[in-house]
Parts: sequence; C-alpha cells; structure tokens
Amino acid sequence: MLEGSLLAGLSFGSSDVAAVHCLAEALGGLYDTPHGVANAVFLPYVLKFNTQEEKPIHASLARIMRFAAESDNDEAAIDKMIAGIREFTAKLEIPKLKDLPGVRREDFPRIVELAVQNNSTPSNIRPIGAGDYLHILEQAYDDVI
Repeated sequence: MLEGSLLAGLSFGSSDVAAVHCLAEALGGLYDTPHGVANAVFLPYVLKFNTQEEKPIHASLARIMRFAAESDNDEAAIDKMIAGIREFTAKLEIPKLKDLPGVRREDFPRIVELAVQNNSTPSNIRPIGAGDYLHILEQAYDDVI
C-alpha cells in the first residue's frame, strides 16, 4: 500500500486527478465517505462519460489493463473495461451510491456544486459541467450505465 500510495503521489506531479476525484472529494466532504470508496463508486460512470470522446486512448487503456484483447475494436475494448471495473468493485464489495450512509438525491445539487468548484474539474479529459456531473450522479445512484 505504501508503494502504491507513493507511485500515485508521484503520478500526480505530471497529471491531475480529474472528474472522478472531484465527485469523490465532494462526497467525502459531505458524508465522510472514505476517498478510495468514493472513487470506486464513481469510476465506472465517469469512465463511461469520458469514453464518449478520446475513444482510442480509452481503448488503449482497456488493453493495457488487460480488460480487452488487442484484437478488440475500440468500442468493445471500452465496454469490457467498464464492465471489468464494475465486476472488480463488486468483488471488493464496494457499495452502490444509494447504499452509502446518508446519501440522498436531495443533496445532488450540493455535490454538483462542490465538484464543479473543484480545481481538478478543468483537467478532465472531456469537458464536464454541472449538468454532466448531475447526470453521472443520477446514473451512479440508479446503478445504470
């Protein structure tokens, strides 16, 4: 864990954390949800949003992570990555957004506000705004990709 934490910290020196962390930080700040859990909750939904653009980059990532084969086309590779991450988080027993203590739909506007204000929002690979964050929250809450 220490080595993983070090490598992640070093990586932040040359990149930023983007939308998934913006939502995770907002959730953690409002509900005291552990940051890693919050990131795992949102990752498949933010990936789905982001993969609508820059498909070759995301497909390459899916292959590097071994969710997809080299022979898979980009769409298939992306779908396999998102499915694989969902399967992995289920095995880890990561709760769904609606199952986290205290999380309510009525709080979505505040979560969106905090996410939009986060300094990492502009670094997301795909431009993201308040309406996009709200849509991602709704998908995560309803567990619909």
